Amino acid sequence: GVNQESEATRPIFIFDTSVLIDYLRDQGLAADAFAQASKMGEVWLTIISLLELYLPSIRKEKKKEMIGRDIQKVEKLEKAYGARVMPIPEDAQRHAVNVIARHHYDTLGKGLLGDSLILACGFLENAWLVTRDEKWFQLVHEQRNPLRLRVIGPTRLVQATTLDDLLK
Repeated sequence: GVNQESEATRPIFIFDTSVLIDYLRDQGLAADAFAQASKMGEVWLTIISLLELYLPSIRKEKKKEMIGRDIQKVEKLEKAYGARVMPIPEDAQRHAVNVIARHHYDTLGKGLLGDSLILACGFLENAWLVTRDEKWFQLVHEQRNPLRLRVIGPTRLVQATTLDDLLK
């Protein structure tokens, strides 16, 4: 990151596609997790998550107007919680290929492309990655080559009242 001081005081929470989809479908604790993250720090989504909304596996029978509605809901997230949709920086792309894809392709499976890019952003920004994806938790706890990432689920984020709660 650019400004070390503000990063120390305002942590970054990068939400992955699984939590974004929950939010769009009004499921689980996603809305609460976005609200809590905005109280504690900055709320980020990546452009990858927006693109993944268009994947056939996620869309099923989604029509153009539904996708339009989803994008409007994301714009509401931006207004309500100051969420920012981030591009994938070049250094994150390199990290995704050289570290994450190379060492963790077995764990990530078919989600490799999007996941490795979002994970690389989290790594480079020293951010909290908010996900329901069990594979991301596996990456952190792998015996041979654990990724140094901070991965939390939406439930744990909502239950935290301070940043210290997350560090325990």
